[in-house]
Parts: sequence; C-alpha cells; structure tokens
Amino acid sequence: MKKKNIIQLALRNITRRMNKSTHVFFCFLFIAFICATFAIYSIGLSNSIDEITEGRKSENHLFFTLPSSDEREALLGDISMLPHFTGLRVAISEHDEESLARSFTSTYIVVNNTFYQGKSLSEMDLPDTALTQREIMMRFDVEYVSLNFDFVSENEIVEYSRKYNNSTPLLYGRYPIASGEIIASDLILQRYGITDFAKVLNQEISFYSDDNEMIVTGLLCGIMDSRFFDIGSRTLSPQIIISSDNHHYSSKDVFAFLTSLDVAESAQEDVANLTNGSVFYRVTNFVLYKNLQIQMGIRNSVLSLIYAILLITGLIYLVFFISAYVIERKRHFGLLHAIGMTNKHITLLLLFEMLLPAIFSVILAIAFTYGLLSLVGTTLFNTNLFIITAKDLLFVGFITLSVNMLTCFTIAIGSWVWIKKKKINELQ
Repeated sequence: MKKKNIIQLALRNITRRMNKSTHVFFCFLFIAFICATFAIYSIGLSNSIDEITEGRKSENHLFFTLPSSDEREALLGDISMLPHFTGLRVAISEHDEESLARSFTSTYIVVNNTFYQGKSLSEMDLPDTALTQREIMMRFDVEYVSLNFDFVSENEIVEYSRKYNNSTPLLYGRYPIASGEIIASDLILQRYGITDFAKVLNQEISFYSDDNEMIVTGLLCGIMDSRFFDIGSRTLSPQIIISSDNHHYSSKDVFAFLTSLDVAESAQEDVANLTNGSVFYRVTNFVLYKNLQIQMGIRNSVLSLIYAILLITGLIYLVFFISAYVIERKRHFGLLHAIGMTNKHITLLLLFEMLLPAIFSVILAIAFTYGLLSLVGTTLFNTNLFIITAKDLLFVGFITLSVNMLTCFTIAIGSWVWIKKKKINELQ
C-alpha cells in the first residue's frame, strides 16, 4: 500500500473521529506550549541580560554630578583610578544654566576666514527619531558643548561597533589629545553646508551665534559618525565635543563606565567614600539588571522543576490516552488486515494520525507563546527588552517539534510491538 493512500486514510480517520482527534491535538498542544513557553522565556531572558551587559554597554555607568570645588579635578583623578571603572566622561552639567542651549534660529562658523552659514533647526534634515525639542537643541545646537575628562570610553565604542558593525565611530582624523581640540559629527558639519570634510579637517574652526558672539573655537582634529550619538550614554549629548581646561562651570556630570554591572554596588560605595557622600548618583541599568538576574535564578530553580513536572505529566497522559485509543481500535485493525494492510502499514497509519496534530500544535503553541510573552515582557523585562529573533523562534520550533515527533515515534513503535504481539488478523 502506498504512503499517499495511508496519509489519505489517516486524514479520513482524523475527520471521522473528530472527538478523539481533538483530544489528541490538545494533548500535543499542551506539551508544545510547555516546551515553547519555557524555551522562549529562557532565550528572551538570556538575550535581555546580554543586551544590557554588551549591547547597551555604554549605559552601564555610574552617573553623578560633582559640584564646583578646589579639589574637584584631583577627585576626578582618584575616581578614574578605581578598579571598577573602564573610563570616565565628564560633561558640563545639564543642570547648569550657563551650559544649556539657548533658543536661536541660526549660527555660522568660520574656517580659515571662510564663512559658512548654518541652517535653522527647522530646515535641517534630522534623523527620523522621536526626539523632543529639548533633545534636538542639546544634540544639534553648538552652544551646548561637552567638556571631557576622558574623551570616549571603550564601553561606548563597543556598543557603537556592535550596533552598526563598524570598528570605530571616527570617520576622519583622530580623537582630541590636547586642550582646545574639537571633534564634530558629520551631521553637524552638513548643517553648515560642509560636505568636503578635507577642507576643514585639522583647521582652526570657530562657532558663532546669530548675534556674532563666539561660542567656541579650536582645532577640528576629527569627524565622527553622527550615529555614535544615538547610543545609550549619548542620548542627550551634543554632536560637538571639545577637550578643554576651562573649568569655570559650577558643576559637572560624570559618567563612570563600569567594568560590569556586578560591581555597581561596590563602585557606588567607593565613590561615596571619596566624595564623603556629597554627590547625587545613580547606576544606569542596575535595577533592571538585578531584576533579570533574580528572574534567571527563579527560572533555574523553581520554574525548571515546575515545567519538568508539567511536561512529564503531559507526556504520560498522552501515552496512556493514545494507548487506550489503539486498544479500542483492535477490531478496526483486524478489518484493515482483511483488506491487505500489514502491521507496518497500520503503524504508519497511526504515526500519520499523530504527526498531523503534533505539527499544527507546535505552530499554534509558538505563535501564542510569543504573543503572550511579548505582552507580558513589558513587565518581566522592560518596554524594549524582550528580545527574540527569527532565528530563536526557529530554534524553539525545532526543539518543540522534536519533542512531539519523538513522542509520536515512541508511541508508534510501541503500537507496532503490541499489534505484532497480539497477532491481530482478519479473523479477529
């Protein structure tokens, strides 16, 4: 008997015994749902932790504000030597009114006595991102200039490289190494109609407001990819950065990049001891990281046991139900023998009757589980931190389908052994 005919007979049996077939389908659906839920939750949890520790690496920093004092620069040096940090970035505090951008429509720059008129913010072709007006001003107005202690942290370069598959955000030139050197993004220079970057690189550049007041001047030593300013720690950072010894600002924001989030609490204590607890600080990503670590611990202990019990219970119930169903069809198998089907054909028939609901149950279980955990993920992980790729879903599908297929083949082999042992024939 051809396999095509066996498949057709299997489909007919499924439709004719809809009550039993539906029961079998829901048994497989339960098993697939257990496997898919545990696998998708585990992968999403692991991906979320990886994204925090690696993908959003620049956000893993201790942030605090240092008020103006005679010991501030020495204190920064002591903080930079702490073993918990890979580097510091120091900027004018966004709370300092002197450093905040003022609202104005246009500016201009001068390079080697050449005048370049800037476009107003409304005329600029800004990136298609959901930026507030304040964020736009802080990113694109040259009046908000970041003063840096250590220019760019390795954490920031790692995040940029991972996000955009580029080894460095530096397009031309070099990073500042001396006071009074400036680096600007390609987008900022394009705001002033500069597309030939070679003309302005390594030249003295001066930025003026529309009332002819000089904002900043220095040597343009490098040009950076504007996408660098989309990474976590640069969300409100301007796209012009100057290395300067000018410390007249009343306070500074310090980004102290952590070697890992595991040392966040120790780093916080050490900074508090150095500053006598006189700083306001927060650890970016730390609360979310601890939450995910707690969930991982629960998954490894309690949830793993619960899911294992549920899976084993579902498998045992399915085996007993189908076994009883096979025994119940003993007369039917005798009739099939009478029309020329062998034990092998009957076993294949049983296998196909199980495979069809087993496969459809996997598809339904993965779709439902992914949708459910995506919704719940806003609470379990974070609004943007339930990370499951298409490759992950294919892997989950393979694992879940393998469990169902293995169950089908095990039951089919057991049925073949039972049919052969009972020696069912057309007389029975």
